[in-house]
Amino acid sequence: WAHKTGLVPSNPAADLPPARTPRVKARTASDAQIAAGLLIARTVQQEAWIRLGAECGLRVHEIAKVHEGDIDGEWLTVVGKGQQSRTVWLSDRLRDVLDRCPRRHGWLFPGKSGTPVHPSTVWRAVRELVNVNTHALRHRAGTTVYRAGGNDLRLAQEFLGHSNPTTTARYVHV
Repeated sequence: WAHKTGLVPSNPAADLPPARTPRVKARTASDAQIAAGLLIARTVQQEAWIRLGAECGLRVHEIAKVHEGDIDGEWLTVVGKGQQSRTVWLSDRLRDVLDRCPRRHGWLFPGKSGTPVHPSTVWRAVRELVNVNTHALRHRAGTTVYRAGGNDLRLAQEFLGHSNPTTTARYVHV
């Protein structure tokens, strides 16, 4: 920073080797954890949050901002990182749960002032119910699609909305 902004004439870190951190295998939610979380979910919204993460692989901010206009029958259009859009299939059970969610201003999970619920609210509730965070549900969904699709990494990449297959490879647990 100091070199780039002209405060020092040369970069004192130029000859340092890059810092490497060991890659830790990400946690994935088990079927038992998901089932237990669904059993103790206190609201229909909490059940929907767990199912959207585990079945559809949605990121926490994608879960929080689901709008009724995003649902078209058995399909949910998700706008993710970089405003990239993808479409995921909704199971009959998940559609039923989403139909029962009380809406405000079209948001399935309304927060205050007519805006969607804050992602941290979703994250904390899922963590409490399932004992893993929402990203572990996303890893589980990606792995499920990868295995069910005949170990097709490209299919899992499209499902998760990744631009790079290397990222997807870290999501699928085999």
